[in-house]
Amino acid sequence: MQTHHAKRRAQQRGIPPLIDQLLDLYGHDEYDGNGKVVIYLNKSAARIAETRTAIVKA
Repeated sequence: MQTHHAKRRAQQRGIPPLIDQLLDLYGHDEYDGNGKVVIYLNKSAARIAETRTAIVKA
């Protein structure tokens, strides 16, 4: 569940909803030291996401 602000910023940044869902499910959270949380797919999370989803590589 995202806030209206988060949805708008994701759209402005061109982040597709699928990527947002993958980050929610498999992303790794880290605090940046300035009060923000950075969420990304590290190698192990990317492998898990790849094996558990039906995404076909182009």
